[in-house]
Amino acid sequence: MKKIFIITIALFAGFGVKAQDDGVEKSFWGVQTNLLGLWAHTETRLTNKLAFRTEAGVDAGYWYSNTLWFGERSGYALIPVLTLEPRLYYNILKRQAKGKNTVHNSANYLSLKTSVHPSFGIVAHNYEVYGDLIILPSWGIRRHIGRHFNYELGIGAGYEYVFPKNGDRGHVDFVIGLNLRIGYSHKIK
Repeated sequence: MKKIFIITIALFAGFGVKAQDDGVEKSFWGVQTNLLGLWAHTETRLTNKLAFRTEAGVDAGYWYSNTLWFGERSGYALIPVLTLEPRLYYNILKRQAKGKNTVHNSANYLSLKTSVHPSFGIVAHNYEVYGDLIILPSWGIRRHIGRHFNYELGIGAGYEYVFPKNGDRGHVDFVIGLNLRIGYSHKIK
């Protein structure tokens, strides 16, 4: 009887233990786009709720004006960008416990998005572009449609340091960031 009790306890003791794969995925890559750019990214697990995202891509801008004094004018810019972003997926374990889809970190997150637009590699027409460094604390959500397609929505507010150009002094601006993207992601094996 004592042996049966010990075997029963040993068998059921592991039922409360969760696998180490709970939480943030180990690593995956993806591409995302919206009307104003294209980006490639990877996310790597740091803890069960924390991931580190690296991203490289092209931000785009367009402007148009039609005034009495200057007439009709327009311009565009394509600007390379490199982003490093720790993301805290604060509700991923709760979503997993409820049986919701958490593939490729489908959860709500808080992040500290740090982006650099260098002063070189810029393609622009009728558009004055300066390089900058942006630090943007953000809140967002990522959801997947199936295994590979996703969308992200996010908002944040932070600061932008605009690099000096042509003898000008650099300056700091307050910025609001809006993140609306769709994309494709795939697990790294």
